[in-house]
Amino acid sequence: MPGRGLLHSRFATARDPESKSRYVEVPSNVPADRARPLPALRFDINEVAGILRMSRAKLYKRIGDGAIKIQKDGARTYVTLKEIEQYVEACGKGPTPPSTLTPTS
Repeated sequence: MPGRGLLHSRFATARDPESKSRYVEVPSNVPADRARPLPALRFDINEVAGILRMSRAKLYKRIGDGAIKIQKDGARTYVTLKEIEQYVEACGKGPTPPSTLTPTS
């Protein structure tokens, strides 16, 4: 739109499937003070590796182990926000302490 500057508040952080941009324009009928960024619901492999602060190789190992579930969209691989949160929660729990294990006879 000519004459309209790129106002960050008028754009939401989400991927537009038609472009490489990280921002999707908020409809013009939404007042600027009510325009809020849309939450990202899924991330590509590079983004997930950055979020979890691990290498892509380690991330693919976790995916192969079944610790992180993926979504495929054609050739692209995504991980949902919910899956990332579940993985982080599971990591915080850690292994079961030996004192709580029941002996097998």
